[in-house]
Amino acid sequence: ERLLGDGFGVLVEPSAHPVLVMNVEEIADRAGAEVVVSGSLRRDEGGLDRLLTSAATLWTQGVAIDWTAVLGDGPTVSLPTYPFQHERYWVRTRPSAAARPASWRYRIDWRPVPVTTARLTGVWALVADAAHPGDDVAAALAAAGAEVRRAGPDSEILTGTGLAGIVSVLPPADPGLGATLRVLRAVAGAGTETPLWSVTRGAVRTGPGDPAPDPRQARHWGLGQVAALEHAWWGGLVDLPADAGPEVLAQLPAVLAGTGEDQLALRPPGPLARRLVRAPLPAGEPGRAWRPTGTVLVTGGLRGPGAEVARDLAAHGADHLLLLTDPADGATEPPADLAADLAGHGTRVTVTACDAADRDALAAVLAAVPADAPLTAVVHTAELLEEGPLTTLPEETVAAVLRAKADAARNLDELTEDAGLTAFVLFSSFTATFGGGVGVGAYAAAAADLDALAAARRARGLPATCLAWGGWADPRAAGDAAAFERDRARRLVERGLPGLDPALALIALHQALDHDETSVTLVEVDWPRFAARLTAVRPSPLLAEIAEARPAEPDPLARTAGLAARPGRAELRALVRTQIAAVLGHASGDAVDPARGLLEIGMDSLTMLELRNRLRAATGLRVPADLVVSGGTPDRIAAALHAMLGGGPGEDAADGLAALFHDAARTGRLPGFTRLLADLAAFRPVFTAAEAVPAAVEPLAAGGPGPALVLVPSVLATSGPHQFARIAAALRGPDAPGADGIGPVGAVALPGHGTGDPLPADLDALLAAVTAGVRAAAGTGPYVLGGYSSGGLIARIAAARLAAEGAAPAAVATIETAPYDDAFLDTAGPGLLAAMADRADGVLPLTDDRLTAMGAYLRLLSGHPADPGPAPLLEIRAGGAPGGGVSAPGDHFGVIDEDAATTARALAALLRTGTTEGDRR
Repeated sequence: ERLLGDGFGVLVEPSAHPVLVMNVEEIADRAGAEVVVSGSLRRDEGGLDRLLTSAATLWTQGVAIDWTAVLGDGPTVSLPTYPFQHERYWVRTRPSAAARPASWRYRIDWRPVPVTTARLTGVWALVADAAHPGDDVAAALAAAGAEVRRAGPDSEILTGTGLAGIVSVLPPADPGLGATLRVLRAVAGAGTETPLWSVTRGAVRTGPGDPAPDPRQARHWGLGQVAALEHAWWGGLVDLPADAGPEVLAQLPAVLAGTGEDQLALRPPGPLARRLVRAPLPAGEPGRAWRPTGTVLVTGGLRGPGAEVARDLAAHGADHLLLLTDPADGATEPPADLAADLAGHGTRVTVTACDAADRDALAAVLAAVPADAPLTAVVHTAELLEEGPLTTLPEETVAAVLRAKADAARNLDELTEDAGLTAFVLFSSFTATFGGGVGVGAYAAAAADLDALAAARRARGLPATCLAWGGWADPRAAGDAAAFERDRARRLVERGLPGLDPALALIALHQALDHDETSVTLVEVDWPRFAARLTAVRPSPLLAEIAEARPAEPDPLARTAGLAARPGRAELRALVRTQIAAVLGHASGDAVDPARGLLEIGMDSLTMLELRNRLRAATGLRVPADLVVSGGTPDRIAAALHAMLGGGPGEDAADGLAALFHDAARTGRLPGFTRLLADLAAFRPVFTAAEAVPAAVEPLAAGGPGPALVLVPSVLATSGPHQFARIAAALRGPDAPGADGIGPVGAVALPGHGTGDPLPADLDALLAAVTAGVRAAAGTGPYVLGGYSSGGLIARIAAARLAAEGAAPAAVATIETAPYDDAFLDTAGPGLLAAMADRADGVLPLTDDRLTAMGAYLRLLSGHPADPGPAPLLEIRAGGAPGGGVSAPGDHFGVIDEDAATTARALAALLRTGTTEGDRR
């Protein structure tokens, strides 16, 4: 009444549902006032569409609406419909630009721990090589009562039962980490969960009394940070002096027997435990105000942090910037926006394609630095980030990551040693400091190498500043890159590691240079959230001195660890949902639909690994990886856990075929063994075409209006719908490239791969199951049928059958698919199968059922024509392989893994237009 009396004629109720609108209208009617009354949202319609509809309704009644605010290019933010959810979404007041970077600073310190005497019992395996047999370590273990058995990285001893522990002294002859990875893989594949300790020599520097650390030894400390997050059975890291004497070696048995510490350096005074501590800026004024002069070399200088550093150097008066770029990029000039920024400061710029890990090529570049602008500083930002569980990361991938970051840094160090530099800056990563999360083991190893290299340079009297950064945000991203950046920023916040503002990061860079610091970790951490993830599987003494890392209330794992001896299915369902919520960054398990598949709710191989570890810690069970990957939904996982708990703790059965498969891979006999698997499959139960039931199609993304996409996975033993998780993630959501016009995305679960499932008796039986599943998933609307590798052959054959049945797909898309026959198995097949063996056990173990199913399917598909019928065909090939179609970066496995976004864009274009961009055949 007061508003009406004051002359207001438009009244809008902003709320989750218009409960007051009718009352307002009644009051206006009684007063005889003509007003426009509207709500904003409605119950079950809380999105932008409803808000715009309400605004449009007001516009039709003559109300002026400023549409630019909601229809422009600005971002939108999802807010809660009610404030009572107690989740804070409002902008917090930030400290100044100078204070915030100072709050990011951490460093590693070492604390004495009590010296004890302990006896070891049982059999201990000592993993060494001929060049560095570790005789002194073996003697120390034996003196403490252990029965020591020597083993190589590929020894069968590691996969046997009855070991009390494993001690690896491989680092001296293992700079590429390949042997250490094989040891990890062996222990993980065996399922024995034997504690594995990595013993290094001179890898870390605990104080001024220690010599400079060995960067290649330090790689194992980066790797170990992540191994501890991926495997609850990981023992820990122990560093010995290079010349360890009896008084130091005598401390080792007590450490291995268990002290609660898992990162220790043994020194003559006693053991020291590794701790993360705050690193406030040094007191007093900086010793200098560093400014760039002459030529500054920046690796990776055309993108990301490297480009931001180049801008900053130009703004601070650099005469000449030498920007190194990856030769594979083919770039010869800076991007237009970067070029304009640099030109605005009058800075000369030279862009050179050079792999800094190639010593000769780098030397040639340095020799060409102009005499009138001598080299005065180096900033090494270039990197290669390849994610994946340590047990599935191919050795060549790890080597490539180390080459791009660590080997390049070593060349820069050695080739500029006599250049009289004023600054030598290495961009490292916080993953080497405290792991960061699963999947980044190779990156953490390379970062640890850089941290040690900086210390080694300082010991030689040379300038060195190593900055172990958290992830930098990219506010300049545009187009598809902007959508990716928004998704990345969201995921970082969910994990408690918000991206760093580049402008503030550059302030932190200058603070470190002005104070001439050797090493500092710079990362913004939401400690309650991040520490809960970091300590989900095991406690972390590393964080003992970070007060914020102690949660104010028990984290989800602590709340569910006290399960009843025989918990009910409802309790286990709550446990599973809570752990999924913790992994995905949700506030509670209520946000997780128990009936939706894990892939559909946004999980991938790495988050599934984290979930498996959490469930193991919470239940005390040896939860197999395939329960999480193949379990499908939280409900089904809870049911499986209920059965496991009802039957006692149980043990993982030894898998003889898996061991034989790995042996065949090592000895080059995979083709023959695969044929044997097909013979063994003949003894499994089968179904005929008449008995076939529709193959299950796992939903991966809900999508919207538009053609559905149904994908068929490879027939290899580690395959399944989870293969398409990254592709689905790239297609999911309104910000994804090409999301408009894309319907739901699903993947076929090929029959026979599950435990006890029957196999198709012949190709007709397979097609009957697959086509029925595809038709059910596609419904009555248009759809595109696709497949990866051998799954592409099934997709082509099924498309022809569906066309004959009057249900042809709008198009067929194959990803890395080639015709298959016995000749292929003998030529290209061994490489693919060996790569599968390398990637096995990290996510989906090699069970007898999966291996024999693979053999049966390969025999079933051999020699069959693969004409997709009348449907247009899009062929996506890795690395520009010959034969037409669309070229995608990466290799056979990368197109659905680290390079999945590019593959998704090709599929999105096909779904939007219904036409292919490649050759018809």
